[in-house]
Amino acid sequence: MPMKDAVLIGSSWALDLAYPPRLREALGRRVRLHSVGIEASQWRTHREVLADAHLIFSTWGMAALDADLLAAMPRLEAVFHAAGMVKSFTSVEAVRRGVVICSATAANAIPVAEFALGSILLGFKGFWGFQRSMRNLENPQAGVSVPGIYGSTVGLVSLSAIGRRVAEILSRHSVRLLVHDPFVSSAEIEALKAEAVPLDELFERSVW
Repeated sequence: MPMKDAVLIGSSWALDLAYPPRLREALGRRVRLHSVGIEASQWRTHREVLADAHLIFSTWGMAALDADLLAAMPRLEAVFHAAGMVKSFTSVEAVRRGVVICSATAANAIPVAEFALGSILLGFKGFWGFQRSMRNLENPQAGVSVPGIYGSTVGLVSLSAIGRRVAEILSRHSVRLLVHDPFVSSAEIEALKAEAVPLDELFERSVW
């Protein structure tokens, strides 16, 4: 099977970060990868290259898949986005054309969820209060309670890819987990060992 032509589109700094030389070399063994990354604002100066491209490897700063770009890329089949959200560039026109769009949302959710968990644990240990006390040269032990997460109530607003992973991690701890997400059924929320609640109730009950 002949190799397909591919281009890199995104902010130059992001392309260098997401597609380092060794990765571009690996991609080059599977596709004919154009060696120069294309900035979103400058894609019109690369029409000749884009006209033959079947694939886009993108990241932050991806050009919008509007009618103009799609017209310039009649052979486009798929976009592989080395970042999370695709709302900033995807379009109805691309969907109608049958362009497949893949993203790294699931992979990106892992470190963000880990950071969120760390922040939750630090919060329940009174870290932020201690930090403020130390900055103000106060006695950090004065009147500060550090109960920890055991038996506490945690509220999550939204069960996005990140929210779901945070919920899965917290389900392994001895906490009461509340979730507000009008786009997710109560059954799905209960499957995560959580309770579906209105937003105001979530903020009222999310305390230790």
